[in-house]
Amino acid sequence: MNALLIGLHSARSTLLTPGNEVERSMRNAMVLLVAAAFTLIPHFAYLPSWISLAATALLLVRGWLTLKNRPAPPKWLLISLAVIAGIAVWRTFGRVLGRDAGVACLVLLAGFKLLEMRARRDLFVVVFLCFFLLLTQFLSNQSFSVFVTGVLALVVLIGALILFHAGAAPALMLLTSLKDSLRTLAIAAPLALMAFLLFPRMSSPLWGVPQGSLGARTGLSDSMSPGSITSLAQSDELAFRVRFETEIPPQNLRYFRGPVLANFDGKTWWPITEFARNTPQAANISPEVPRYTQEIILEPHQRQWIFALEQAVQLPMVNGEAARMTREGTLLSRRAVVEKVRYTVVSAATPIWATQQDQADNGFLRAEYLRLPSGFNPRTLQFAEQLLAQLGASPGDPRPFVNAILKHFRTQGFSYTLEPPELGTHSVDQFLFETKAGFCEHYTHAFVVLMRSLGFPARVVTGYLGGEVNPVDNHLSVQQRDAHAWAEVWVDKEGWLRVDPTAAVDPSRIESGFGASFPQRSGNQIAGFETPKWMTAARNWMVAAGTFWNNWVVGFGNERQRQLFGSLGMPDLDWRKLAAWLLVAGGLGMLIIWLMTRPRKVALSQAANLRAQLMKGFEKQGLAAQPQEDLRVWAKRIESQLTLPEREMLTQAIIAFEAAVYAPVTNKKASWTTAIDFVKRVQRVMNTGVDRSIGKNLKHRVSE
Repeated sequence: MNALLIGLHSARSTLLTPGNEVERSMRNAMVLLVAAAFTLIPHFAYLPSWISLAATALLLVRGWLTLKNRPAPPKWLLISLAVIAGIAVWRTFGRVLGRDAGVACLVLLAGFKLLEMRARRDLFVVVFLCFFLLLTQFLSNQSFSVFVTGVLALVVLIGALILFHAGAAPALMLLTSLKDSLRTLAIAAPLALMAFLLFPRMSSPLWGVPQGSLGARTGLSDSMSPGSITSLAQSDELAFRVRFETEIPPQNLRYFRGPVLANFDGKTWWPITEFARNTPQAANISPEVPRYTQEIILEPHQRQWIFALEQAVQLPMVNGEAARMTREGTLLSRRAVVEKVRYTVVSAATPIWATQQDQADNGFLRAEYLRLPSGFNPRTLQFAEQLLAQLGASPGDPRPFVNAILKHFRTQGFSYTLEPPELGTHSVDQFLFETKAGFCEHYTHAFVVLMRSLGFPARVVTGYLGGEVNPVDNHLSVQQRDAHAWAEVWVDKEGWLRVDPTAAVDPSRIESGFGASFPQRSGNQIAGFETPKWMTAARNWMVAAGTFWNNWVVGFGNERQRQLFGSLGMPDLDWRKLAAWLLVAGGLGMLIIWLMTRPRKVALSQAANLRAQLMKGFEKQGLAAQPQEDLRVWAKRIESQLTLPEREMLTQAIIAFEAAVYAPVTNKKASWTTAIDFVKRVQRVMNTGVDRSIGKNLKHRVSE
């Protein structure tokens, strides 16, 4: 340490010269820019593009001004730009208050504050503004990746604060500040963890935040026309994750049921309006059919329906309320899914099922599921008549006609593609006899129209098929590209028979999943080449970490809390016991933090004594430091009143003082000894005498 200080002193310029003042300001500004970038960039995924571009431009301009040592723009220009930005926010959101508009204003405010920095206090204003912006990230997304970026930003921000307080420290102080930041977070983490686990919960997770426009998601719609699901098939966005209590069912059984569409206007399908019921509707499923218990974490999609392996035989609880089920087997939550929800449901993997109502009301089936608009698809109707003539009437049993249609798909040159041609008014005619190329909804669309033309009740079922198994935690990830459409045909005295027309054209889609049909779009390839194994393994671990995060952090509500403490032998914890445990844990945590930070407090006390000793001679000359001034600012103010030997010695003393304050614990003793010696030399140069009692006291503490 002595050698370092001598080297610093022997350099031509010192930290008190104007050149080094500029260098220090530039360093602080660039560090703050990095910290601000870590904080602002996660918001760009949810903000309008113009706000992201504006914030990026402000950061770049600030960086350019810093590197070129240019002054901040004039206030009139900044005020004008701020007013324009405020008007633009109001035009975009219709307000300047509220969550979405408020976050946008804060992001822009941080950018403008960076641009107008002129004094040291502005650095701290920006830092505290960034602290607040760290919290606003979680208003839009509570994913594990956002948490990781937030922790990184927090480390940089705390390190920046330490650095700004350090004053004229060596260049290596930047790394030391980051180490101190990590140490601070490590000390606080156990206390934060205990507070998170012990804080009494309501029925829903503690920090479940409704998703608005910033967190809106895409997914299945309540209508379908040829081409509507194709767009989802090109999306890697997560739909939901599933954990099975037993073995994961095979690929061809992973039909996750969603909206059922029965009304048809010639081009578009949409559901029958029906009130959902409070009891499961499936009535004729044999006890021998395998049951699967699933724990599903569903991403927000702004609709009421929830998904489960068909057929659900038990209504799940969603956010403390029992779900409902329509006559068509669609599960509905009580409210729109605007945040992540976790629920458990039991399903029977059966290809045919019915309700008691369906079995008793044949008139309803024929009225609702045979309806076709007049004047559409004449060639399809003619084809249906030909099939009836060939196969003969088969009242109540559609299977011969189902097989004939699937054979037609399989043998007449049909293809499975994500880029089908557009269809006109007579969409089924054009698809069956001209284009012969489409995605799952094209085949289901045509199949259901044909079955109704033949006199058999039929309907469209939408949902998801397949999913990707993560070998790390054995969770099934179902993405938007797994969106699928299939058909159900009524069989008299049996029920609704699942028929997937896609299987006739591309069996690999059913047996092996989406990746087998379109490997170039499945995420298993990069630029046409197979993804490296290490990259796949890293992705699996990240997905598993995200699943754990969703289960035990985002989804840590009252149920999860009881489950955790029940496994620890404390099943009957109520909020009073949790509060007591929280107080005990908090007290122990504060005691540990005090014991760990006590050496730092002793060091700060030594610093105060040494500063007082340094000031003693200057106070007699009326050159005392103000309470708000650090040593460097004070020295800069009084340097014109000092002789050259005094300035040189004062420079050495301040360098030694700051090196002692911020030195690693292992170097504290040597650093304090050096600092004391320099302070004494300053006193001798000024011929003011030395307070030996303070010096002896400091040396005594150092020897301890």
